[in-house]
Amino acid sequence: MNFIKNLVKKLSDNYVEFFKSYLLTNIAIIISTIITIIFIDTSTCYELFKYEIFFCINFFTIENYFKHRTSRIIGYIIAALVSFGLGYLFVNYEESFANFFIFYLISMVSINLYCIIKETKLELSTYLHKIFSNLVSTTIINIVLTIGVVAVISIITALLIPDHDGDIFLRTLVAIWGFYTIPAYLYAFINKKADITELANNLLKYVIVPLTYIALLVVYLYIIKIIVTNDMPSNSVFGIILALFIVSIPVIVLIKELKLKNKLVNFVDKNISYIFIPLYILQSYAMIIRISTYGLTDERYIGLMVLIVELIILFLMKFKERKHLNLIFFIIVIVSAITFIVPRINYEDLSITLQTKRIEKIMSGREFKELDGEDQAKVIGSFNYLDMKDALDKLTVKLDKDEMRKKANHYEYFYETYEATIKELDISEYSKIKPMMESFDTESNKIKIDEYTVNFEDTINKLINHELIEGTLIYELDETHDLYVQNLNINGYNGKLENIHITGYILTK
Repeated sequence: MNFIKNLVKKLSDNYVEFFKSYLLTNIAIIISTIITIIFIDTSTCYELFKYEIFFCINFFTIENYFKHRTSRIIGYIIAALVSFGLGYLFVNYEESFANFFIFYLISMVSINLYCIIKETKLELSTYLHKIFSNLVSTTIINIVLTIGVVAVISIITALLIPDHDGDIFLRTLVAIWGFYTIPAYLYAFINKKADITELANNLLKYVIVPLTYIALLVVYLYIIKIIVTNDMPSNSVFGIILALFIVSIPVIVLIKELKLKNKLVNFVDKNISYIFIPLYILQSYAMIIRISTYGLTDERYIGLMVLIVELIILFLMKFKERKHLNLIFFIIVIVSAITFIVPRINYEDLSITLQTKRIEKIMSGREFKELDGEDQAKVIGSFNYLDMKDALDKLTVKLDKDEMRKKANHYEYFYETYEATIKELDISEYSKIKPMMESFDTESNKIKIDEYTVNFEDTINKLINHELIEGTLIYELDETHDLYVQNLNINGYNGKLENIHITGYILTK
């Protein structure tokens, strides 16, 4: 019983302290929560949310940076005006200002984190250790609170309000999030006085740190597999390494606070930048391959910017014992401005420019029908991107838009088949006939069948372009052997071949 009393008292004291220090932030959160509960099943809820998010984050920023009453009052007035203006733009011109809103929110989060860390006057490793402990405690309490409240509401509705609608549970969850979860998580980042719990330390020592090392080992084994098999990196490798980077770097930074006397831990801690270099190279290689094959898109541009931020973090992890690692928050602001705001080189403008140049370079002095299958796939991929971005007017070459759009439908995933129309074949000039049915996972038009190499390029291009294949498909293997194709199935993605399946006969003269 005393434990529960102490826990409730501690939570109450923490909330009161946070409420006093961040008065308007908490008032904005409470008002936003009440409004959301009232209007949750209407379109008004979403429109009001667009105002609320700016009021909450701007008031939080003012209360982070300004501690004196006069400066805060002036800041509140400016923050309120800015929040109302941004909310108005978000409601009425969301699409036009979408990139600015993304930049604004990323920037606000970054500068607030920098300010909070600076105000604590703690080493980054100590701060991260405290944050982790705070987040563990807050998460456990939040889970227990949510389960408990939802259970009580379930009993009440079952016994007293059997004809209720499901919105009561949604409103309950919103109330929990607004009145406890959001303030509690904000306070978890600010509270520097909290003691490190044994549970948090045990989670770090026996769960998170070992799992981080295992994940690093698995990715290294994957690199070895790629080298041995000479295979292409998986499409998911970029995201996997990024997730590993996001988790492992903070863990490696705060490991210092655990004071683990372990040679492996110390080695990884001192050499994490070097350990990540092969992973970074693999990540970069995977991204470069896709850009060179399919061109620059919004997602790949952001991927390149992520690589730049990762490289700077790896440098700061090694530079002067991580004393300047806090600078990464300013780097994120600068990179976000370039990515979302700066004309001509932001993710949309630069991607459109390079996709346009890609088409013009490939089609220089040629008609679309004169291109080979690979170049046609590249043109259609770029055309599809520009069409999606409503930027076809940027092209200086002439393309039949309707025809290209039809072709574009087949340049995502494609499956094409050829079947011989002649059911009877004259084999009087052959002495032997051998059935064959094989499937090949390949990007090449040239297939090795037994000791023979057969070039299917012309047939494959016709199938991809939906052209008529006339006559019988008989390929000469050598002076005494021919291949008769009865069925030919191909599939791939974006005009790039991935599999060929052949059914037919090898004929011997």
